[in-house]
Amino acid sequence: MQKEKNILLVSLENLNQGIQYKYYYNNDGGNPKYCNSILHAEVATKYVLSMVNIDEIVVIGSGATYDEGDEFKKTLLSTGDEFFVSDINKLSEYSLYRYRLSEFLEGLDLEEYEMLEDVTEEEKDILLKTFNKFYTELRARSKRKRRDVVFDILRKEPEFYSELIGMLPLELKSKEAWLKRYIYSTLTDSYKLRALESNEDVLMSFIPTTNNHAGSVDLENISKIIDALTGGEEETVNLYIDMQGLERTDDFTMVTVFSILKNEWQNKIHIKSILSTENDGFAGEIKNELERYEMNDLLAGINAFIQYGKVGSLCRYWEERNIYNEHIEKLLFAMQYIDDGVSLCNIADLEYGICELRKVLAETQPEKEKDTLESNVLGVLEAGIRRDFGPLLEGEDTDSVDVLELIKWTYRKEFYQQTLTIIESRIPNDFVNRGILYYAKNEEDKAEALEVIVNEYNRTLPKDRYQFNDINHYFIKFYGRRLINNRQNPTKVQQDFAKMRADFTEQESEGVLKSYSLLADRDELEELIFAYSSLGGIRNQVSHGKSGLKKYPGQRTISKENENIRAVKEAVDYFIQQYGAAKEKLEGAEFTVVTIEGNEVREKSSRDKKRFYKNNKNESELDKKENPEKGNSEEDKKE
Repeated sequence: MQKEKNILLVSLENLNQGIQYKYYYNNDGGNPKYCNSILHAEVATKYVLSMVNIDEIVVIGSGATYDEGDEFKKTLLSTGDEFFVSDINKLSEYSLYRYRLSEFLEGLDLEEYEMLEDVTEEEKDILLKTFNKFYTELRARSKRKRRDVVFDILRKEPEFYSELIGMLPLELKSKEAWLKRYIYSTLTDSYKLRALESNEDVLMSFIPTTNNHAGSVDLENISKIIDALTGGEEETVNLYIDMQGLERTDDFTMVTVFSILKNEWQNKIHIKSILSTENDGFAGEIKNELERYEMNDLLAGINAFIQYGKVGSLCRYWEERNIYNEHIEKLLFAMQYIDDGVSLCNIADLEYGICELRKVLAETQPEKEKDTLESNVLGVLEAGIRRDFGPLLEGEDTDSVDVLELIKWTYRKEFYQQTLTIIESRIPNDFVNRGILYYAKNEEDKAEALEVIVNEYNRTLPKDRYQFNDINHYFIKFYGRRLINNRQNPTKVQQDFAKMRADFTEQESEGVLKSYSLLADRDELEELIFAYSSLGGIRNQVSHGKSGLKKYPGQRTISKENENIRAVKEAVDYFIQQYGAAKEKLEGAEFTVVTIEGNEVREKSSRDKKRFYKNNKNESELDKKENPEKGNSEEDKKE
């Protein structure tokens, strides 16, 4: 069983403004717990040490926050008590942090008493009388207000604190901090954070994020921070984080660290909390901002889907959050099919996902499901999806997509293999059904076409008869190939094929499949057929050919385009241009197209063979009746 290690990561700020005492609370479960602090890093550390068994504290900070010799050295947190007799104003931020937490472990707060002595006896007497008078009046309003929880009362009801400060003589208003400190000292222990006994042996270490001179980030320390957080080989790490004290110059360091943890250690390191504090008001609140941090995962997932069609991050986020929202569940269902379709180059799944997406986005999300942060963010996602998919989401047809728009979408996102596959598999049906190139206007045409196609089927080798599974596909891509010289260079082969197919629409020959086209311009039809058929060779080149990158020539720049990619882009650009022009000319045209199914060809071929064999058998039997001696002679037997 894998061991778990709990690590707290904190950052130290530089106390340029000197020592200031502040107060904080956490309201987990509705029961407030308070602490005071000099350093921001104290707050989150005290909170975590009171809630979790911590194995190690990793402290990061700039070169100005530690003494030489402290860096990269592990020590017990409790050894900070060596500073108990020191002048804390002379301590580095890291030493002061250790000192303050050693006090916390011991249940001490020596600075509390030092500050309470920072008034004269006369001032103290006036301050205490003012407070007692205020408390008497407060208690008269509600007998349940205990003296040892007044600090909590003043935090919850700021108007009471304003009332207290208003009662101070003008010359003592500068002693407000002393009075607040005194009230905090009277707060009952049950309202204060206390370290768990198990945290007495916590280890800690300091890792500088910059060099000892203020300035640029020391990148070598990124690896040291990562090493400190990843634990041993057999350990998983639960990470608690407080970045409140992070200096602005360290932002890059921590962004890099978090990115590495997320990308390379996501199965080993589990972020349990990211703590922040508010400094405004009577006492600042300690908050766990993990949900907001995880929102970055959601935003990254949104970006991954919009840019690359990947939905894994979004699905993981939703599963981990355990939130039920039927609208979003449907949305993710559709997006998953789009992801699978792109990843597997499965155009049927891709089209199905887009159709489902169209249905979901046409729905009105129930009001009760709109009140979560996730729903609001995913509302932004939906807007992004509408912009990204554009015309693919338009129209009332929820069971099919516009092929040209799908080609444009995959091509724009640089899904080149998927683009070629869509053109290869979907364009033939589109050509036929749009009247660009088709073979039957009525049932009579269909019967004639079926005869020709069955003859082609019968003369085709069994291993190649898969071509007849989709007759529209066969008609556009394969029909007539045997009639041209296929030993020429590939471009000439496609040019001859396109010319021949365009010629078929203007002439009829016995045994040749009739062809029709609504395009009046024969040259335009020829260009479009060439644009389509030449892409087959490009696809084979990309899928099975040699690398498009040649040996490094010495002067080659990193931006030089792969030769295969360039060939694909040129061919697809040309096809989109030709097909878009043809589609626009035929918009709104009225016509009838009759098509043949693959099973009709196979069934007719089978019937024709049976009829052929039956006719041959009947002729043979009739011949024997008319010539009973035929076949019995030695010559006939030899034959």
